[in-house]
This record gives sequence, structure tokens and C-alpha cells, in this order.
Amino acid sequence: MDPARYEIRPLRRDELEGAGFDALVWRAAEVDAEARARIVRDELTTMTVWGAVERDGTILAFAAFDAKPTLVHLEYIATSERAEGRGIGRALVQLLRTRTPGSTIHAETDDDAVGFYRRLGFTISPRAGRDPRWPDRQRYDCDLPAELDRTGGRPA
Repeated sequence: MDPARYEIRPLRRDELEGAGFDALVWRAAEVDAEARARIVRDELTTMTVWGAVERDGTILAFAAFDAKPTLVHLEYIATSERAEGRGIGRALVQLLRTRTPGSTIHAETDDDAVGFYRRLGFTISPRAGRDPRWPDRQRYDCDLPAELDRTGGRPA
């Protein structure tokens, strides 16, 4: 998908409502409607949420994260079906890398997205315990270490 056809920007709170965004939350979490409403109401409002938005306002993808000085926790990321495989998820992760230099990016996932994180250079480690939200799924920790400079291994 041509980046000139969309922009990546912070999403407004009102953009987190509606069927289109709800479908993205489902793709990110695969939970029922009540749980998706809780995610939007209770979680996303406390995080930074960036989206890839077309000129007509259609949200193609989003990433929700909490950034601390040395760690970014990427809690949710999803791309719409029609935009999948077009590099938008990669662009969102690259934005996190650019906006939070010197920070490790951490995400958790299950089998369906391990390949995505691996292709972006994340280290993948199986989690020992089960996540109560998805008790029947193997979960993984995915870490993209802070970029190192060339002068002695300090974060760039």
C-alpha cells in the first residue's frame, strides 16, 4: 500500500470508537465484544495509540503502547485485512523505534504473530506460564533490543 495514501499519526479518542476500529481490536486480541469495549475504555485510553489513517479517515492499522525511558511495551498491534502484508505493521514498529531511541521494544504474542516479530528482528522466547486471557494458547515474549551505537555498545 502506497504510504502517500495514508499517514501514521496519533489517534484521537473519538477514533477509537466505531465498527472499523472494533474490528482492528478484534484482530489484535481476538476477544468478545464486551472485552473489546473494556480494552478501548480502560486500556487504550491510558496508552499512546498511533494509527495508519487513509485520507478518508479509515484506520488501516494501529499500535497501542506504553513507553518508559528504556522500555516500550507494545500492548496491541493490528492491521486490517485489506491492508495486511503491505508493510504497515512494520512501519508502526519502525515509528516506535524512531520515537523511542535507546529503548527495548517488548511485545507478547501467540503463534499467529511470531513470524511477524521474528522478521522484524525481535528475539522470541516461549513464556513459561499461561496468560489467563488466552489460557489455551502458548504465549511468547518478543524483544527488540535498543539499537546500539558503534562506540562501545551504548544505546544510540
